[in-house]
Amino acid sequence: MTKKTKAEKANELVVRRKRDVEYQNKRKEKLEKLGEHSITIRLDNTDYESLSDICEILGYQRPEAKKRNLIEIYSASLIHLLRIERESSIYKPKSRTAKKFYRLYKIVNHLKHDKNYSDNEIIAKMTSDKMLTPLSVIKGGKNSSWSEKALKRVLDKEKVIETLKQLDHDFKKPLPIKSSGIE
Repeated sequence: MTKKTKAEKANELVVRRKRDVEYQNKRKEKLEKLGEHSITIRLDNTDYESLSDICEILGYQRPEAKKRNLIEIYSASLIHLLRIERESSIYKPKSRTAKKFYRLYKIVNHLKHDKNYSDNEIIAKMTSDKMLTPLSVIKGGKNSSWSEKALKRVLDKEKVIETLKQLDHDFKKPLPIKSSGIE
């Protein structure tokens, strides 16, 4: 084995520093894309496990110490929880059909905004998972072949709320009682 000269060691150090600076700059850019604000939190073991479960449920790797992209995973999970909380205060469905339709909305919304799926990817995923289309949920059908029109029906929040209100309004109407002729 040959010993490295001082010049070779210095060159390696310069290369390593340059690589580290490039990595730090790329990392900084990635984090800035997530948002400009940074927070630090403390969790006990139970809450940390709950957060880890949520990350896993959302399709991310279970967070572990010394793993990469922890900030991205935690940020995505927190953003998802904040969005769910905001949406739950908008409208609470009451009827079974409205609840199914709302669940469909939440799934599509998660894929679109949290997972950043394109419209075609969402259509493919919903069709392959055999999820009922919005119209099938509303009318009680069995169609699970998604289209762009079906996707747009679920992505428009205002129309979703309007549909939920209509489904719940229909739910409140009393069923007509058929007269048996005996009075």
